[in-house]
Amino acid sequence: MSDERLNFLENKCLVLTQRLRNNDDAMSYALAISLMSIVFFITAVLHYIIFGFSSTIISFIVIAIILLVLYKFRIKHVLDINKQHSSKLEANRNYKHKHVCDLNEFLKSASHVKITRIKMVRLIYVIVFPMFLILLFELVNGQNGKVSFSWLIFMAIIMSVPVWYFYFGTQLSDLVLIEKTTEDIKSDLNELETVVKQS
Repeated sequence: MSDERLNFLENKCLVLTQRLRNNDDAMSYALAISLMSIVFFITAVLHYIIFGFSSTIISFIVIAIILLVLYKFRIKHVLDINKQHSSKLEANRNYKHKHVCDLNEFLKSASHVKITRIKMVRLIYVIVFPMFLILLFELVNGQNGKVSFSWLIFMAIIMSVPVWYFYFGTQLSDLVLIEKTTEDIKSDLNELETVVKQS
């Protein structure tokens, strides 16, 4: 009975792992980051050429750079953890229970990589896109003072934040479900280990 249960849990992990691999979104999100960065920095350069340096443009550029650096470090961190779990898969292949536990931990870390990537891309879009809209508005309409800067910020946030939260939120839901499933599998494995020890 315990072997059947282990096989079932192993197959469940393998199916979910394959689903993650089939949905390899690393390239598309890297492209999304690159596109947003290029558009923003081109707009910032044009803003500087037309209006010169200002505290606003400097602040926007610094914020954008900080977010990009944060993205790089956060993704590197979760990828390193995922590689550690990946290296354990072959080491314990002859010990069924341990191997399934390692497979589940690998699955959990793989889903966490994708969740972290989406959340970081969403954070960048939620913050950088409104800054881009503000700079674009001033490029088109000039800094004539007819519209207050605080009103520009408010409108840019209203126009972009809900859109990006909804767009990226729909992509997160399946991954969050997979991550929750790994917790359920872990509970089943712990329960199975307890039963085996008691028998």
